[in-house]
Amino acid sequence: MTAEIAVFNKSAVSLAADSAVTISGGDNINKIYNGADKLFSLSKHHPVGIMIFGTASLCGIPWEMIIKQYRKKIGDSSFDTVQQYAEDFWQFLCSGEHIIPMDIRENYLIETYDNRFFPALITHIEKTLIEPKIDETGLSPTILETYTLIEQGCKVVLSGLTNAEFLEGMNDSDIQSAKEFATPIAKEICDSRLIKEDGIVIPDSLYEVIAELFAYITCKKSPFGHNTGLVFAGYGEQEYMPAILAFDVLGFFNRKLRFSPNTEKSSSGGASNVFAYAQEEEVETFLHGISKSLKQFMFAGVSVEHDGMLENISNEINKINITAKEKETLIAKAKDLLENSLSDFQRTVEGHISDKYSSKVTEMIEFLPKQDLAYMAESLVNLTAFKRKVSNDNETVGGPIDVAIISKGDGFIWVKRKHYFDKDLNHHFFSRIS
Repeated sequence: MTAEIAVFNKSAVSLAADSAVTISGGDNINKIYNGADKLFSLSKHHPVGIMIFGTASLCGIPWEMIIKQYRKKIGDSSFDTVQQYAEDFWQFLCSGEHIIPMDIRENYLIETYDNRFFPALITHIEKTLIEPKIDETGLSPTILETYTLIEQGCKVVLSGLTNAEFLEGMNDSDIQSAKEFATPIAKEICDSRLIKEDGIVIPDSLYEVIAELFAYITCKKSPFGHNTGLVFAGYGEQEYMPAILAFDVLGFFNRKLRFSPNTEKSSSGGASNVFAYAQEEEVETFLHGISKSLKQFMFAGVSVEHDGMLENISNEINKINITAKEKETLIAKAKDLLENSLSDFQRTVEGHISDKYSSKVTEMIEFLPKQDLAYMAESLVNLTAFKRKVSNDNETVGGPIDVAIISKGDGFIWVKRKHYFDKDLNHHFFSRIS
């Protein structure tokens, strides 16, 4: 995990990133190192930067190497907008088979099916279908019954995925191609992972629905896969206010990059705001007085209470000696009143958060000078690191904090930057990159 911040107004954008990286091993062992580079200039000649969060590699190839190869490739070339820098970067990734060969891309996708999606799918079906059946009957299902339950569960998951949005550039024809690619893989995974019994074969319909699931998670948005967040920030040649564009990148299929824009964490056109990427809880609490997860928990709790009140009111109404139509009318009116009450409560809380917390900070960001943008970005990363340090959570945020300011006039300026070597012993490095 990581903590990264973008603070921006009309004059500049400041980016800050910690250095912690978590390495996961066998037996649920996690090791945390504090030396990762997550913030880079995308061009040595123009005011554009890039941050990475989530997975530190693409198909196992470190993002740092990919970004620096791209920087070498574009040289002093420029684009009119940050969006065009991002599009050119995607094209570089898709055509860069010398960096990420096709067999590595395919193996990475197969690994997503085999080690990330399929185990999670089976665990979900066990909890929602198989275990309840055992509790109900007191007997474990037979192998054939188990196959039937797995197929039913797959169809339920598939029905949810069919309504999901396509990844950028994907369409129905890609799903068909992905199903053809995934069908032999689905058969191999089922044969190796599902329990078998002599004389009983896995139904072809189960192979088919799992292959279809693989195809849909390949081409549509889903929570499965090794996700990397990329943030492009800065100015194109024709942009005079900073643009921040965030994307989720998952890998490749058929020479297409599997990615989608994160519009909630993107901005352009002179807005002033703070975006937190990856671990956001402490930053949200600082900015809004309450974290998003706590607010959702609170609203959900109030909603449950309203449902309970409606049930109690309905029970009392049903005891009254009036006609069924009159009871129905009274219950409907009570439901409307409670729903309006819930909406008013949520609106009042949101207004209070905005007036008393959010606006007090965000309205002042518009007037912050460059150095204070940098100070704010670094402080918010430090806040998250400090919370991890003094709580019983793993210290997944920490280490030196890299901070940069990007402005139209001054370009990409490092405010703080760590090095893995002694600067006094490596003057040649700085003369080479200057």
